[in-house]
Amino acid sequence: MPAADTASAATQLFRGPVPANYAAAIDSAAARPLFAETRRKPLLIQATAEPPVAEPTPVPEVIAPEPIAPELEERSEPEHPKLDFRGYVESDGTVQVLMYHNHHNQEIWLTAGDTVDGWSVTSITKDAIEFENSGFEWILKVEQ
Repeated sequence: MPAADTASAATQLFRGPVPANYAAAIDSAAARPLFAETRRKPLLIQATAEPPVAEPTPVPEVIAPEPIAPELEERSEPEHPKLDFRGYVESDGTVQVLMYHNHHNQEIWLTAGDTVDGWSVTSITKDAIEFENSGFEWILKVEQ
């Protein structure tokens, strides 16, 4: 290999200044032992003591205030009874409605004030039956 090519090859190998006599640098490196008898074991690095951890400061307990109006809490509406309209009768100013209760598999007569599965009948018209349960209203439309 010519000297110019040797210098460019050295530039690629060494990322620093290129030695003037590249062959002498290689011979010098090869003459050094890979492992020296005077080599010592590395010193053990003593772990430094961790600084003391400070006790956490107690956080004052936060007590949530009681709700001002507990009656305004959100409640779920009770399940409606499974009723099918069969017909109605009006006699002496009283309206009665014949319903089929799917859960109990029976027909029942209802008038205003009667209760079915916790739902009170509040009103009966020829178009709808109105029920009330714990403040919830339910209107069952009558389809004739």
